[in-house]
Amino acid sequence: MHITTIGTYSSLNLGDQAMQLGFYKLVRDRLGEQHQLSICTPNYQIDVSRYPSSIRVVPSFRKKPLRGTLSVFWAFMHFLAPSWLGALLKPYGREASAIFSSDLVVDLSGDMLTDDYGFTVAITHYLPILTSIFYRKPTYLLGQSLGPFPKTGPLARWILQRVKLITTREEISFLYLTSKFPDANVKQASDFAFYLHGKLEKAQNLSPISKGQKSSTLGISLSWLIADKFRVGRSEFLASFAELCRRLCEEFGFRILLVPHVLGPGEFKDDQPVLKALGTKLVALGVEVEMVSPANPHDAKLAISQCEMFIGSRMHANIAALSSGVPVIAISYSHKSEGIMGQFGLEKWVVRAGVDPLEELATKANLMASNLESVKRIIFNNHKSAFVGAQNNLNYMLADLKMCERK
Repeated sequence: MHITTIGTYSSLNLGDQAMQLGFYKLVRDRLGEQHQLSICTPNYQIDVSRYPSSIRVVPSFRKKPLRGTLSVFWAFMHFLAPSWLGALLKPYGREASAIFSSDLVVDLSGDMLTDDYGFTVAITHYLPILTSIFYRKPTYLLGQSLGPFPKTGPLARWILQRVKLITTREEISFLYLTSKFPDANVKQASDFAFYLHGKLEKAQNLSPISKGQKSSTLGISLSWLIADKFRVGRSEFLASFAELCRRLCEEFGFRILLVPHVLGPGEFKDDQPVLKALGTKLVALGVEVEMVSPANPHDAKLAISQCEMFIGSRMHANIAALSSGVPVIAISYSHKSEGIMGQFGLEKWVVRAGVDPLEELATKANLMASNLESVKRIIFNNHKSAFVGAQNNLNYMLADLKMCERK
């Protein structure tokens, strides 16, 4: 069986890579190694060397919407043509060729099937899905946070009603889709990264921090995207955030570990510049700080697992913390983070960027640092359902395929 995945942007976003590798691992573990997997990516030159050699990496037109539109049009002509003519209409572009040669197509767009990031971004993510539908390939949208669709609603409805199955990774998206698109086949699952990171065998280090203890690490994941959401100016935000960290270090004996989880492409998407700027301010305040440079999701999880507590603005960094039994405060800019935290019963530990003031983060950070034992137990008690939920993405897809075979 040949499976082609579409939807992710770049493996330099370790969350994108975690979803792809989680899906790849699950397919290999459940179905064996004889199946071929292709990944379509708009950042081919970066990604081609960052995935296992057993995965075929294919260039995508998503950053070239005119070519992507032409590819969809060509697929649509194939859809309308009689079989003898369709055989003569070769796919336009390598992504379309990979889709055409596949037995099924899986979209792993994460949180990009929404209008939240603008009309153009939504449309470019629809293009390969439309190509797959027009080539009559079984198409699955798995492990995602979707919606809302205030601008592209009619097209989104058309797509969601024609894909074979949609699985959401959190309840907020599930409730939204089942209420707005009742004809779509929607089931709730979890993020593939939970499967990649593995089972949480036991609660880690369930002893609370004592004031003055000097061996505890506070992990930080931060992005310019989140900093800009607070609307106080980048310099003021970093100064306030650094002072918050200083107070936590002084009261609870933390050292700071800075963990970038998106490494590009492009400076705005790269977490490293904002974390370096924060690190400079922390050093000036006399705080012990270290910054790691993870090359992949495994490296990032290893670093995060060494933390006693984590404050994260990247959802997949937070998933790495949850998968390690590390209490986390999520700084959220979309419902995906709120949904993932809700999956663990940790809604109270979400700070909504652009809605809640930065002081709310300071209050919650102090409260969590004083109650780490109870938070760790909550994580441990809920992790199994997240791990099983990640497996259910594939279970639901295979069940649908079997049902189609019977028909």
